[in-house]
Amino acid sequence: MSNHDYCKEGPYNYDDGSFTLWLSRYGVWKSADREGKGITSGLDKESVVFWTREHINGFQLSWATTTKTSTGEGYEL
Repeated sequence: MSNHDYCKEGPYNYDDGSFTLWLSRYGVWKSADREGKGITSGLDKESVVFWTREHINGFQLSWATTTKTSTGEGYEL
C-alpha cells in the first residue's frame, strides 16, 4: 500500500475494510486490497471506487461487446 505520510487525503476504508482509498501527493486516487496490493488508480474518486469494487467482485456490473469483424474469410467489414 502507500506510505500514508505522502497522502493528501485519506486513507478511507470501504465495504467493511475490503479496500482502502487515498489521494496521493500527485493528485491521483489509489486503492489497495486488505493485503495492501494495489488495485487501481485514477483522477476521479468515484471511478476508482467503482472499478475497485468491480475488480474485487469479478466484474459483475460490467459487460463486454464484440462486433462482427474478422480477418480472412469471415465477416466483411
